Formats: sequence, structure tokens, C-alpha cells
Amino acid sequence: RDRAEGPGAGGDAIGDTVYSKHWLFSTLSRLIEVVREQDSADPEAGGGELGEKEEEELCRVWDMAMDQDVAGFLQEFRAAEILLGVIAKSRSARLTEICVGILGNMACFPEPCLSISKNKDLG
Repeated sequence: RDRAEGPGAGGDAIGDTVYSKHWLFSTLSRLIEVVREQDSADPEAGGGELGEKEEEELCRVWDMAMDQDVAGFLQEFRAAEILLGVIAKSRSARLTEICVGILGNMACFPEPCLSISKNKDLG
């Protein structure tokens, strides 16, 4: 398995994985910043595209979300609400694709799926 970089041992690990809670929090925080920057940028100026590093890290989250421990952790962190907000505001087709993919992977597990399906923004 391809694991995310960063310390994942001890209290920083997500469940029984070596994935780092800190790395995941940092990546989701950067995702929010990217969308805020897109939101405040002039739509006429182009912009709105994902940087190579951000895309690579979000694709890691997409892959990680296929792990039940990670999907559960994302659910507890209310990542679905963050991702749905990003989808609503994003002007990047690639960013939207990645966010939908993360949600789709989370939905492969019963509890996160139920939580996502109850979200009023999806109704």
C-alpha cells in the first residue's frame, strides 16, 4: 500500500494505519485555503486551477479514503461537509472530480455512507 508521508506512528496514526492525522488535517486545511483563494480571485483572470502539489496530495487523500479507518476518521472530522462546500464553490473541474472521488470512496463503508446520505445539501 502506498502510505502518506509524515509521521504516523503512535498517537498520530489513523486507526490501525500508518496514515498521519496531522498530515490529513494539514491537507484538508490547504484545500479550504485553495477554495478561498479561488473565491476571492477574479473569475476573468483565469485561475481556479489546482497546483501540482495540491493535486498530488488530494489524490493521496482520495486513495486513503478507501481505507475504512480513514473513511471513519474523515467522517468524524466532518470532511464530507468540507468536500461538499468545496464542490459547490470550486471553479476547477479537477478539484471537483477529486472531491467527488473522496466522497465516493468514503461511501463504500456503511457509517460514512449513511452520514453522507443524510447531508441536507445533497437532497
